[in-house]
Order: sequence, then structure tokens, then C-alpha cells
Amino acid sequence: SSRRHPGIISGYSFSEFYSVETARGWNIYAILVIESPRGVQRVVITDENGYFELTNVPAGTYRISPLHTTSEWDVDVEVASGEETTVIIPIPDVSVHLLDINVAVTNPPMHDVVVRRALSAAIDREQLASSMGVVPSAILFPDAMDLTSIRAHLDTAPDNDLAAANRALSNLTTFAFSLQYNDFPETVDYITMLKPYLEAIAKVKSVKGIVLPWDEFLNRRGAGDYEVSRFGWMLDSNNLAQYLEIWRTGGWTGFANKTFDAVLEQAHAAIAAGNVAEYEARIVQAHNILIRDLPSIPVYTR
Repeated sequence: SSRRHPGIISGYSFSEFYSVETARGWNIYAILVIESPRGVQRVVITDENGYFELTNVPAGTYRISPLHTTSEWDVDVEVASGEETTVIIPIPDVSVHLLDINVAVTNPPMHDVVVRRALSAAIDREQLASSMGVVPSAILFPDAMDLTSIRAHLDTAPDNDLAAANRALSNLTTFAFSLQYNDFPETVDYITMLKPYLEAIAKVKSVKGIVLPWDEFLNRRGAGDYEVSRFGWMLDSNNLAQYLEIWRTGGWTGFANKTFDAVLEQAHAAIAAGNVAEYEARIVQAHNILIRDLPSIPVYTR
């Protein structure tokens, strides 16, 4: 059963410094919660028995293991009994790179999930990743995150299968689309390698690359002025629900799904209450909604 004890952890910056006012004497699993819309931060602390906040532990060294990060981000913390102690939890330095499809404003056929899944299936992620020295990804979370407790339940984007993609599109007329990306050399190289996969689909007449200076690229993305866009996201929190916020209705992408929004709210509520099992179940559910609808197509992680 879950245990609950009074105590406070206050956060500063993104995942960097925390003031621990009280503590307990065993391994601690921590997750940062960034509460919208004011950016208020706090850390939910759990152990294998459930939720607690740090309270009145003897002086000593305690291990903090941030939830869903690998052991390289574990921190040994010196706690002075009854005194305030500073805890440093590093930011997970991992990122996901996707193709984002503006399903809110794009003209047909991009609004058709069959087309989005066909584009995903045409990408040979293994070959592309080998060329770039990155990790292929068919899920929305970075490979470097510790997803042991949820990975088996996560749906994946379609495997590379160009023939099946073409069969799925057999009833469509030929179409073209634009692909918007920024002018960083690494991004240009990536899109140069990616485009032939997308153009290999029989129904794709052309993929028009629109390369833009960084500021203009961000402005056009923010205004929703794109069909398909290069999209990258680096986690600034180990809270996977916070990461999925970018697909919430009214968020960075054009995606709008009331069920997804509700599930994400449930994930936030669960981790705020320290119910890690419920939180992870809702994370899986929310992720799988996105993978089935594919408003954004995962390609690789770094």
C-alpha cells in the first residue's frame, strides 16, 4: 500500500537544482513535475512501496535515481539531518527526431492516417541511422531513457515495408508535398538522406524541400505554416507526460484528440499523487494513441 509523509522539495530551473528540506533513509526514485501553465516545478519521490516525500532522515548519503533515466543520472546526495540540502539531478541529454505532419491544416492526402503510416513504413530507419551514426526509433521516447517498465507495452511505428505502403495507397491519386526544415548542416544532411525514402513511394510525385534559416523555420512552425516538417525534441524533464504535452490540443503540432488530452491529464494527476503504476499505464495509453494516429513520425534518437 502507498505511504505518504509530509515534506517539501522545491525546484529551480529545468531539472537542475532542488532544495531538499527533509529526507528518508533508502534509495529514492525521483521524477520532476513541471506544472502548466506557470512552469511551477516539484519532484515526486517514490520507492518500491509507493509514494512519499522526503522527511526527517538522519544525516548521511542517499541515492536518488530519477525515474525513467539510466543509472548514469543517479545522484548520491549528502543530507544533513533536519537541515536543507541541495540536490543536483542532471537533465537527461537525449533527443528524439521526427517528421511532423500538420494534420490540422494540411490539404489532402496528409490528413489520411493511411498516408501518414505509408510514409512511416517507407523509411528504412536502420539504414538511415547507420549512415548518420544515430539510433533508429519507432517509438516517440528517446532510446537512452530507461523504459524497462513500459517498453513492452508501447506500440511502434510501421516497420520498413515499401510494398505494403504502396498497396495501402492504391486507391489514391498521385500527390506531392512540401517538407520544411532548418538550415543547420546536420539537418540538411539528414533530410537529404531521408527524402529518397519518401519519394520511393509510388504515389508520391515529389517531395519539395523547403530549407529555412532557424528563426524563420521556428516562426513558420509556430504559425502552423507547413505540411510536413522536421521536428526534434530534447527532454528537459524525466517526466514522460510532460514530453507528450507537445501533442496536446492547441500545442506545438496540429494534433487534436480529446481522448489523448484526457489520458495525459490522468497521467499528470497520477504522478502528482505518486501513483507510478497508474502514471506509467496512462503514459503507454497516450503514446499508443499517437503511434496509431501518427501526427508525428519517429525516425531516430540521439
